[in-house]
Amino acid sequence: MEFGSKLWLNGQILDANKVSASLFTYSLHYSTAVFEGIRCFKAKKGLIVFRLKEHVSRLFNSAKEYNLIIPYTETQIIEACKQVVRENGSKDFYIRPLVYYGTGALGLNASGNPVETAIMVWMWPSYLGKEGKDEGVRCTVSSWRKIPNESLPQYAKCTANYANSSLAKRQAIERGYEEAILLNTKGTVAECTGENLFIVENGNLKTPPLSAGILEGITRDSIITIAKKLNIPVAETDITTEELMSADEAFLTGTAAGLKFVSEIDSRKLNVKNAQVYEKLKNFYNRVISGQESDFDEWLDKV
Repeated sequence: MEFGSKLWLNGQILDANKVSASLFTYSLHYSTAVFEGIRCFKAKKGLIVFRLKEHVSRLFNSAKEYNLIIPYTETQIIEACKQVVRENGSKDFYIRPLVYYGTGALGLNASGNPVETAIMVWMWPSYLGKEGKDEGVRCTVSSWRKIPNESLPQYAKCTANYANSSLAKRQAIERGYEEAILLNTKGTVAECTGENLFIVENGNLKTPPLSAGILEGITRDSIITIAKKLNIPVAETDITTEELMSADEAFLTGTAAGLKFVSEIDSRKLNVKNAQVYEKLKNFYNRVISGQESDFDEWLDKV
């Protein structure tokens, strides 16, 4: 993985290899950091950042849940994200803003600790591998259940939530699959370890609702909006395992992953050649991020 040589930390551009965090960093001990994953794309009008405003807004909302008071405005963080991309050579980077409690008292009350804000970039061309891009992603239904909102707010993109994802991901790899599908504590489908999930039944698009305990994905929202634009029926509704296993199509959405077709769920094969709804959505999404659909220009922030 190629990391950017420059990063933004508390208002300054610094050499990434000269920055280190203390082992006494509060959020390292208590998993109370929040973050975003944001993508740059080469588009018709130059290098753009996709839905940057929405990502930064979600970062601030996540921070509020953990009383992380970011000492910058959303506009300042938006400009800082673009600045880091420029400082690293204006490539199609993955951008990672991270807000966390720094070094101070170690205990469950973090109120006296400083809030640190960092923005990093790296090259992440094909999350879930080349096979996932070309042949689809092989998934298994995990025995680990998705943490419910009543335990930790899943709409906040907090590092604590990803311990759950890490366990499910490791189990999937050990079973010989690339990705895990997590059910919630009610037994209906929630999401994958780092992506939202959609299925298609008789031409109708379905995805779990926020009440299923999922992250309010920005790519998920983009696909719902695009589906409505293309007159594809779409519903945010609970999905049972029976519906999952009998779906005509299934695919994943996420900032890192983009759109990825699910080619297998626990030995049940799905054929991408039959995935007409997925292909229609993927093709339109690719046109949007490359700046070929002017109705969606507001989603594109020029670097």
